[in-house]
Amino acid sequence: MQSSIARGVAVILVIHLGFAIQNLAYQVTPVVAHPNLSYDDKLLNQLGTSYEIVRFLQKETPQDAALLLPPGSNSSIDRYFLFPRKLYYGDITVLQEHPEIEYVVISDRSVDLEVVGDRKMLDAKRGVIRIRK
Repeated sequence: MQSSIARGVAVILVIHLGFAIQNLAYQVTPVVAHPNLSYDDKLLNQLGTSYEIVRFLQKETPQDAALLLPPGSNSSIDRYFLFPRKLYYGDITVLQEHPEIEYVVISDRSVDLEVVGDRKMLDAKRGVIRIRK
């Protein structure tokens, strides 16, 4: 009985190890294929457009800012790269409930918010509005 449990545990460990190796290969391949890329370029390769917008927001908003991001944003990437900024996700309701929000992030996932403020754009569809209060 105990040996069959040990065999079952060993099989599970081997399966997990196989997935871990496959995931590691996926993560390392772009770095090995392009060893001379800058840190930003490597992150851009790995994270795509999510990294572009958080990098833009890092430059355009102060660290103590409160930002409203569109629903469906990648919250784990946002939190990692935009810390210590305070992040809120949602629509006009969230904006009305939290008067401390100073910036509204515009993206292709944004609902159309009627917000008056200074607009800075990363490209035609993505940017940030600093709310005039």
